[in-house]
Amino acid sequence: MAKIAIDVAILPPAEVMDQVIMFNQEILKHNQPGIVLGQEDYLPHISLAICCVEEDNLPQIKARLEQLAQKFSHLALEISSLNIIVTMTGENAYSLMIKHFPELQELHEQIMGQLSSFIVEGATAEALYSTVKANHHTLATINGKYKVREAFDKFNPHITAGVGRIKPEEGLDFPISFSTSTLNICQLGNHCTCRRKLFSVILGRK
Repeated sequence: MAKIAIDVAILPPAEVMDQVIMFNQEILKHNQPGIVLGQEDYLPHISLAICCVEEDNLPQIKARLEQLAQKFSHLALEISSLNIIVTMTGENAYSLMIKHFPELQELHEQIMGQLSSFIVEGATAEALYSTVKANHHTLATINGKYKVREAFDKFNPHITAGVGRIKPEEGLDFPISFSTSTLNICQLGNHCTCRRKLFSVILGRK
């Protein structure tokens, strides 16, 4: 069976996406080439779970997540700050940090629990949206690294805004508050980007 790398993610509303994309453009002014965020591809997102599954199991995964979504109301979220980490290549990785609300942590943990029986390892670049130059970090993340290093008590919600050696001249005004009631399941691309929407699930207690 074919494997597919997925990201269960929150996509900010359009007006917040626009702010993130504008900040990404500021990074790109002095740092080419780079990841170009957009409304249709390379989507700004908050990852709640990253893994690899069998593509034939996507309908079952959707059903599980739809059932889980009924336990949660819409989420009120906040981009609280900018975090800059210097990578091993000497570049700055820019992350927009999400305030760590208990409801978001609970949703993350329950999604991981629902996915646990579907997760497979041994995936290659063929599981990604594009196989071009799939890097080691991305392949490691979809093959178990996310669960070990970025999930549960290590969950650190953020939006990746870009990478570059030269800091952007203009930033964002924090905090940026927004709400959402939708989970988006996307096919993962290189650098753990959200490339293709597979399906959406609406949060809402009945």
